[in-house]
Amino acid sequence: LVQLAEIAVKADEPELAQNTLSRLYPLWKDDPEKLRELAVLQQQFGNKAASRKSLERALKLDKESYAVKLDLARLDLAEGKIDKAQDAAIALQKADAKRAEASVLLGEIALARKRPEEAQQFFMQAFELDHNNLDAIARLYQLGTQGIGKQAFIDALEKSLRESSLPVLAIRLLADSYLTEGNTEQAKKYYEKLLELEALAADPAILNNLANIYAASDLEKALATAHKGLEAEGAEQSAAMLDTMGWILARKGDNEQALSYLRKAYVKNSTDPEIRYHLGATLVALDRLAEGERELRAALNSGTSFTGREDAERLLSTLPAPEPE
Repeated sequence: LVQLAEIAVKADEPELAQNTLSRLYPLWKDDPEKLRELAVLQQQFGNKAASRKSLERALKLDKESYAVKLDLARLDLAEGKIDKAQDAAIALQKADAKRAEASVLLGEIALARKRPEEAQQFFMQAFELDHNNLDAIARLYQLGTQGIGKQAFIDALEKSLRESSLPVLAIRLLADSYLTEGNTEQAKKYYEKLLELEALAADPAILNNLANIYAASDLEKALATAHKGLEAEGAEQSAAMLDTMGWILARKGDNEQALSYLRKAYVKNSTDPEIRYHLGATLVALDRLAEGERELRAALNSGTSFTGREDAERLLSTLPAPEPE
């Protein structure tokens, strides 16, 4: 029944999902943990009222359950009952100050109130309580990408690594943070460490980032890394990976082959200004000036910042003015 319910929820089959979930409730009505599991399925299907019924029944069975109280507070937040959720989160924090979940919830509540700086403090508090809390880590990273607490996030993760360890996701987000900061040496160090893990040895995103980093000093190494990335399952569908391969080839002077990869990247993501810049620069190198100019202008007129924008402007300024029609 559980598998059937999950399939129905994912397939958005309302009648089947409702029927299956309603059959689970009487079977699980005396098991708090099963009721929590049912509540998750009910929320996924969008039936918050049924989810609340399951959780309230679970709390009746286990009145002191931190987990059930937390689930109910999260449901309050999902229903827009922000004050109620906050009161519950504060009560949970007082009940067990060593647990991180209430701090994460308070951070989510601060985000709901559009107070990102306050949210960052709560997520940092949660991380300090539990360095393995992936919700806190992911939220801190997301806020960092918005310019809120990025250095504090990096410093906190580095401190944790010096003292003990971190989940793999945290190390990956640390590497990504360094990359967006332009600190490619630190980013490279952590990406290379991640590649040592069997599960990530052929990760296309990591290989793509490393290929771009290597390209600044060693095009052959960058090309080999990009090849490895494209060999990974599903990577041939990645616009970023195709673009990286094409751009490395273009920088090596193999413009015809580069154009093939960049065309494929463009098909996958025609709105990415960096892909259009790379495509335009390669077309110019092939002396296809009109096509190249069109792509360069499209990239520059996109209204989106991208790596190489100044180079694109400089290249465009060197092109001859179009002849009057």
